[in-house]
Amino acid sequence: MENIIELKSIIPEKFWDNIHKNKICIRTHPIDRLVRVLESENTFFQEKKRAEKLLEIILETKKKHPNYFEKTWNSRVLQTKDNYNQAVGTLGEYRCRYMLEESRFKVEEIAEKKDKKTPDFKVNDYTGQELFIEVMTPRMNKAAEEKLRGFYNQEISQLKNNSDILKVSTVSVNYIRGKNKDRIAELYKRLLSNKGKAEQTVYGAINILWLNFEDSDLSINKSDVYPCYSDSFKNIYQTSNFGIWQMLYGKKGSSIFGDLTWLKHYEGQIYERNVQQYDGYFRNNHEWAGIIIGLSNCQVFYQNPWSSIEIPVKSKQGIMRLNSFDLNASWIDETNEMLIERVESKVNELERIHHIFKK
Repeated sequence: MENIIELKSIIPEKFWDNIHKNKICIRTHPIDRLVRVLESENTFFQEKKRAEKLLEIILETKKKHPNYFEKTWNSRVLQTKDNYNQAVGTLGEYRCRYMLEESRFKVEEIAEKKDKKTPDFKVNDYTGQELFIEVMTPRMNKAAEEKLRGFYNQEISQLKNNSDILKVSTVSVNYIRGKNKDRIAELYKRLLSNKGKAEQTVYGAINILWLNFEDSDLSINKSDVYPCYSDSFKNIYQTSNFGIWQMLYGKKGSSIFGDLTWLKHYEGQIYERNVQQYDGYFRNNHEWAGIIIGLSNCQVFYQNPWSSIEIPVKSKQGIMRLNSFDLNASWIDETNEMLIERVESKVNELERIHHIFKK
């Protein structure tokens, strides 16, 4: 309770006035949502735990880095424009910094420059090795915003026309899944298009991209980061690949699973071979030495084995000390050469599995 009181004490009344008057933004402000969840008695246990963790991160940032907090809290986290994108992104930076320091990295924010894009943080592992971290929290795209806005406008109109009826509706906007979509290309557009050119990196240094999905609009879970997975669908197990692994490590022309592959096969339908249209991002882009994927229940690391600079083993140890680091879901090895061998082996293994479905 004391922590909630402290949080509310640093939120000016003007903030609440602004979000209540705001008719443009179509998502709930993350701080508004945080306070509601913390104060509610009917919140799901996991949602409450996530909210309590975010509260801890905010207050710890305020305590340990007062200058950084003062510079970012009111101007970015509590801003009420641009569909709250700055707020979502800055909370992702708080979370990243907290977890890195928890893993015994020394973290220093990098001042923004007008004439040059810079990473968010300079990080030193316990040997003094420098790494540079850029944090990205994937947000809602324009198409999804318009779809939601149209839905809300329609529902509000219906409520006005039927004032005697309380109508409750839910809407789900799926940014990536969909019929006839090139999932891998869609993932690239949503996750890497802004960072693909690696402009927020330091030349000749170790650069790591942190994709934060804990504060993201995109619903990504651990099964989505595997090369392929099986899961139940209407009492039948489907085999699929979400595409993140292929987006980074895959090879052009390789077979990929469509949604509900096993279900279609089970029903006796003809197997349709889908192929990857592009090489994985890592194969031709060497600036990012790796990507950390932050999920609500684990942290996953994808090492770039084609990177121009190898991550030292001691730095990899620090990454593996991240709270809830998942080694099974990660692709990390002692050397880049060893990891390339594993990646190519997995690509070939998946091709053989497709031959089983084909027969």
